[in-house]
Amino acid sequence: MTQYQITLSDEIVHGLFKEDGAMARLVEQVLNQVLEAEVTETLQAKPYERTEERQGYRNGFKPRTMTTRCWPVGVISASGTGRGINQKGGQNH
Repeated sequence: MTQYQITLSDEIVHGLFKEDGAMARLVEQVLNQVLEAEVTETLQAKPYERTEERQGYRNGFKPRTMTTRCWPVGVISASGTGRGINQKGGQNH
């Protein structure tokens, strides 16, 4: 099982107890970090990193809206070329 280290801003964490929509922002932040980590893992290189193990290239991100049962969440969809990345964004399974 893959493990991810997620970084949350103080504003998001404190907002969970005070603001409407804070949970949606939390889910958005976590999902975007997981998606970025998956692309890095698939390509075997961080953004702008040149390595011998690199499996492809990033072609940018496209903003998408994912609708959950409770609220819409803005996520980034990575597009790229290489093993495991399809042209429209996301991983091939």
